[in-house]
Amino acid sequence: MVESHAPVLEMLWEAQDPGDALNGRFGFSDGESAGRWVAAMLVAHWGVQVHSCERIVMSDHNALGWVSTSSGRMLAKWSVVRERFPRLSEMARLTSWLDDQGLPVSAPVPAMDGRLQVEVDGVSIGLQHEIQGDLLDTADPRQVRAAGAVLARLHEALAAYPDIDRVAALVGRSEPLTARVTDWLESGAE
Repeated sequence: MVESHAPVLEMLWEAQDPGDALNGRFGFSDGESAGRWVAAMLVAHWGVQVHSCERIVMSDHNALGWVSTSSGRMLAKWSVVRERFPRLSEMARLTSWLDDQGLPVSAPVPAMDGRLQVEVDGVSIGLQHEIQGDLLDTADPRQVRAAGAVLARLHEALAAYPDIDRVAALVGRSEPLTARVTDWLESGAE
């Protein structure tokens, strides 16, 4: 990594100190060491030289790292929850397939060995290009119609996905949303 400044650390939604979360959940003493780890992972598995890791956002035991690289701006996504690794790999396969169908998705960048999601040392990590764009202008009927048309194409593609049984096996059935929200509220979670 060329620059050695520490990335900005943020929590996606939790009211916890991001430095404490980085240390307690991921084992990094500070943002700079986390940025060096991201850079080492990207060069070792993707052959991508990181110029800087600018921002790390955490949610639960997952993190997103925005990096400036020799291949442009990219996003490294990782998790330390082993039970999620098979699902992460399957979602990467599905997203790659959707990209092959010409749909506008943030496709995973294959590692040098072809994997879309790399598991190493208790971490599952993937890499994507950062996609620049504007938010949908809901007052513009053309944009709304175009978004609806893309959503319809996405639904058609998902219905035709040849490995949907693999996805379904990993997603499983969860309790209804109302039950999950009620349980969450009763738990006193903040």
